[in-house]
Amino acid sequence: MKKVLALCLAVVLAVSLFVILTMAYPDDVEEYPDEYAGGYADYSEEYYASPAVIAAYGSEIRVYLDGAALEFDVPPMIIDNRTMVPMRAIFEAFGMAVDWNPYFQFIYASRGADRIKLRVGEPLMTVVTGYDDYYTENNQATNFPLDVPPQIVDNRTLVPLRAISEATGASVEWDEATRTVTIER
Repeated sequence: MKKVLALCLAVVLAVSLFVILTMAYPDDVEEYPDEYAGGYADYSEEYYASPAVIAAYGSEIRVYLDGAALEFDVPPMIIDNRTMVPMRAIFEAFGMAVDWNPYFQFIYASRGADRIKLRVGEPLMTVVTGYDDYYTENNQATNFPLDVPPQIVDNRTLVPLRAISEATGASVEWDEATRTVTIER
C-alpha cells in the first residue's frame, strides 16, 4: 500500500511540475505581439553579441559624465563602431530608475515624467516625455532607430552610449586618440 501511495504521489508531482513549467515557458512565443513591428516575432532566443561583431573588446574606453569618471562592472566596448555600456550603470548615472523584463528582454528607464524603452536585439528606442500613466495627449512618444541594438555580453545588457545620452538631452564627444567619451548635461 505504501508503494502504491508513493507511486501515486510521484506521478502527481511529476505532472504538476510539467504543467507549471509549460505554463511558465510557453512554446508558442508568437502569441506575444512585437510592439515595434506591429506583428509577431519569436523571442525565444536571447540576442547575444558574437565575438565577430565585438571590436576592441578589452581596449580601455574611458567615459566621463560632467567631468566625473564612470565605473562599469563590464568595460565599455566598441560593437559595430558604437560604444556600448552596461545599461544599469549608464541609466543610474543619469539619475534614472531601471527595470528589466528578462522574459521579453525589455529595458525600461524612467526619471520623472520621462521614459526610455529598449529591447535586446531591436534596433529601436522609444522615448516618452510627459508620461502620465494614462497615455493621453500629454505623452510625446518618439521612436529612434539605433545603429546597434542593445545586446547581452558577459551576462550584462549593453546599450549604445550616444543614443542613451542624447535621449536624456546630453551632448556626447568621442576622442579617438585617447578612446574617451565625454558627456555633458
